[in-house]
Amino acid sequence: MTPDDVARTRILPTPQPLCELAASLMERRWPAPERGRPPRHPLARRVPVQETRLLLELTPDGRRYPRFLSPTRGFSSFEESLDTVLGTPAEQVRADLEISLGGRRPNPWLRGLAAGDREARHRLDQALRRYYRDCVVPDLGALAASGRANAAELVQAMGENGLADVFRLLRPWMHWSSPVLTVMTRTDRDLRPGGKGIVLIPSVFSAHPFWEIWDDAITISYPVRTALDAASPQAGDSSEPLAALLGRTRAAILRAAEDGAGTGALAAMVGISAPSASQHAKALRNAGLLLTVRVGKAVQHTATPLGRSLLASTRPTGAPIQA
Repeated sequence: MTPDDVARTRILPTPQPLCELAASLMERRWPAPERGRPPRHPLARRVPVQETRLLLELTPDGRRYPRFLSPTRGFSSFEESLDTVLGTPAEQVRADLEISLGGRRPNPWLRGLAAGDREARHRLDQALRRYYRDCVVPDLGALAASGRANAAELVQAMGENGLADVFRLLRPWMHWSSPVLTVMTRTDRDLRPGGKGIVLIPSVFSAHPFWEIWDDAITISYPVRTALDAASPQAGDSSEPLAALLGRTRAAILRAAEDGAGTGALAAMVGISAPSASQHAKALRNAGLLLTVRVGKAVQHTATPLGRSLLASTRPTGAPIQA
């Protein structure tokens, strides 16, 4: 990243609808639970099988999602983003599909989509609408507060301490060693923004960061910690060891703070008020499980080595442990 890239880096305040839809599809194509976290879609009551299969044809290996399907240029509504998708020129659709298919032979629907066929685009429109309604909306409403809180924390860190502090808060997904930003994505590639900067977008559905190249910037959607991550699948069960030891809320707070988080972010992730989160953090700090440091006007809570050891020892069997 050049100095111009650093100067032009932006943080979007909320998850973007079609980015969340893309992340949801990619996770269904290539699920990769980490650190024993529960699935990202426990609230969706039904999955539109036909529409899901149709959309998964757009990304057969789960690694590359067609760029035209995830516009991120400041759109905040699903309808506005969908209008942009359906208005994409046929040549751009064709170029994006060639990349996502990776040399595979397109089926008749994909050929029609690449050619600008009206019926093919109508099928895409209906599939996106139903998938968004049934698989994104039920979860997004419950989790979007976590994305907003996380983005607000990053904006505050940038204003008070600069971009290096933003990337520190985004560990382990990102590591900054000027002038190189390393992002832990599923694809291995060197990118040069060339002075256009990057756009950071919170995502509550993605288990990994993913990037897109636009004319005016490189966008990076990063996973935010949510209440779903803060508690294991058994968090509501008194037999879960950590919850039985600390209590459900404090166990969730400790998990949410494993990689560091501010008080507001902890509150949003666990679904409690900020004063309550602060009180639980104080109790964990007094027990030697949490470290709290001031970063500018805010505070950052991080699990201590003792706290991380406790988390590791009570992790569900078979769950990978982060180094």
